[in-house]
This record gives sequence, structure tokens and C-alpha cells, in this order.
Amino acid sequence: MRPIILIIMLLALFMLNACGNGNADNAEENKEPESKEIDQAMVADINQFSLELLQQTDQSEPDANIFISPMSISLALGMTYNGAKGTTEAAMREVLNYGERENIEINEFYKSLIDNLTALDTSVIMKIANSIWFRENYQLKQEFLELNRKYFDSRVEGINLDAEESIDIINDWVSEKTNGKISEIISYPVRPNVMMYLINAIYFKGSWTSEFDPERTRSMPFQVTAEKDTTVDMMYQKEEFSIFESEDFQAVELPYGDKSFAMTAILPAEDKTPNDIISGMTSDGWSNWNDSMHTEEIMLYLPKFKMRYSKTMNDMLISMGMGVAFDMDADFKGMEPEGELFISRVLHKTFVQVDEEGTEAAAVTAVEMMTKAAPERPKEIRFDRPFVFVIHEKTTGAIVFMGKIMQPVWEEG
Repeated sequence: MRPIILIIMLLALFMLNACGNGNADNAEENKEPESKEIDQAMVADINQFSLELLQQTDQSEPDANIFISPMSISLALGMTYNGAKGTTEAAMREVLNYGERENIEINEFYKSLIDNLTALDTSVIMKIANSIWFRENYQLKQEFLELNRKYFDSRVEGINLDAEESIDIINDWVSEKTNGKISEIISYPVRPNVMMYLINAIYFKGSWTSEFDPERTRSMPFQVTAEKDTTVDMMYQKEEFSIFESEDFQAVELPYGDKSFAMTAILPAEDKTPNDIISGMTSDGWSNWNDSMHTEEIMLYLPKFKMRYSKTMNDMLISMGMGVAFDMDADFKGMEPEGELFISRVLHKTFVQVDEEGTEAAAVTAVEMMTKAAPERPKEIRFDRPFVFVIHEKTTGAIVFMGKIMQPVWEEG
């Protein structure tokens, strides 16, 4: 086996191939599940964006565990796209793989996707929530806000971004929507020219359709590299699963609940690495793998794991062609009339736990919008390195004490 197999990235993709249960922010409680038609061609196009984003992330950290939610990033950037114009809109459209679709079609797709994923499978928990937090009194276009309220069910709120308690409010929202698995996405203090955060949160919890017996979990070796082994808690069961095999890998599909959701674990061949598999993945290939699966009884060994992951996605998105949205040429006049805003950061955090019972996963993406001209602020001086100090009398100019602090201490007594 290779480092944390590669299943961690499939957890981010299964959400675009199935439907689940939960509540979008502000959704009506006790609403009857309702299936709505989804544009399958756009699902395939968004999957292609997901795979390209995974490839870029993998290239940035080829030897590290990674776990991203391309869906969370797509939803957050989808809200942002509603305010893009000109070359910025064109670049985002290309990178997000929207094709020639009208903007109304794109918004309707996201709405139908959210409605389906959060309504169809009562045996799992699937929650999607969106929000927009902007600096109070900052003038945003109502049309932009209303589009995101209508199609993304976004909470929209003006807030004092200079106040620590306001940042706590945002992070509390994030924690609530991820069931406490991600407690913070924004750190205080916020830079004074940050005007807005567009945030998506996803939470998933599903039990395996065929659970692993904890009594059968054993400590077993895990081959990190050809020269290095470690010991992991390895789960085991003998059961019928859908599998697909090629000369490059073996893939096993592990369904959750009523089988609307599944995790596909992909084990590279002995002469391949997870990086090799990821670099060759395409939306068409992914579809073909799923279509080519057959059912077979297998003895399955799968390691337990729990991890958190955090990454700023700027470099990956810029490499994919969205650079104009991050620089001074950005055009977000669909948000505010002066064209002052650009994307300063796309912050992304995830959590995943895979054990005998099933899988719990969460993701948060925050698109940070900043003004191109920074407002004036008082000069900041921090005595956060060694310094000298002098105590003196001002009328005579006489020095009374002098000192140097190399490391501040507080000695009692």
C-alpha cells in the first residue's frame, strides 16, 4: 500500500456522483425529500474541475497526505462568480468548467445539486451551507446578494470585521455547519482592506452498508515507501463489493447507507504511485471506471485513519488559469459598482475520519475579497523582538534607568 491510499481524494468526488440527506442553511425543517433533475453533463464538467484541482494540489505536495473537497471550493467560487465581469468572468468560467452555459443555468445547477445531495438518502447525513459576510456599510449590489440567497440559500450579513467578536460569529457558524469538526476558517485580526468572505461548509456522515467488525481490526504493516514500513490499525471484512481492476490499479467501491453515497478506494499497482494515478485521472475516465465495475466477493483490508488538512488554494487556481481574479485587473463589478474588489485568498480546511462504522467528513472554503486600494490605518509597531528601553526625567533630560530585553520574563517575588 502507499501513503493513506488515495481514498481520501475520492471522498471529495463521491458527492458529485450521488445524493444524500441533510439541510442547507435556512432550509425548511421537516421538508419532504424531493428529487430534482440534475444536468449530468454539468456534473461531468464539474468533476473535471475537481480532478484538475486535485492534480494541482497533488503536484504541490507530492509526498504528503491530502484531502480536499472540490465541491466546497466550486460552491464558494460559484457564489463569487455571480459578481464577476469581463475577463475575470471568462477566466473563472473556463477554470470552473462552466462551458457555454448561461449564468442562470449555472445557478440553477448549483441549486438542484444542493437540493438533491441534501434530501434523498435518509440513511446518511449530508449538509451544505453557504454564507456571505461583508464589512458593515460596504455597498454591495443587491442583485448579487439576491442571486446567492436564491440559488445558494446563502446567509447574508453585514458585520464589523474589525471586531474580534465578529470573527467569532463567523467561526461559530463554520463550527455549527461542520458539526464542530472545523472550528475556525478566519483568524483575527482581519486586514483592514478585506471587505467580504464568501463561505461554503459541507458536512457528511455515513455508516458503511457493510460495516467492519472492530473485533477483526488488527495492527498490521503499512508500506510507506519501498524502504519504510509503519504499523496501522487495519480493518477487515469478507464481503461482496463492486470492483474494477486494470494494469495500473485496483478499485473497490464501499457504499454507505442505502448506497446513494460510496467511497471508492484505489490501490495503485506495485510499480505505480498515487501520484501516477492522480495525474492520469479525467472525468471521462472516472465515469468509465464506475461503469466497468463488477461485483465480486473479496477479503478487504482497509486502514483506519483520521486527519485534518488545511491549504490556501490560490496557487492551484492561478495555475489552472484563474490568475486575473487574484490581481489588480480583477473585475467584480457584479458585486459592487466601482470594481474595487479582487480575490485575496481562497482558504480551505477539511476533516475526515474513516473507521469500522463508516466515514465522517467536513470541509469549509472561504473566498476572501479585498479592495485594491488599502484604506489608511494607524502605523503599527510591535515589540516582538529584542529591544532597548530607557526611563528618564523629561524636564532635566536625566536618564534614570536603561535596559535591554532579549527575552521578556515575569519573575515572581
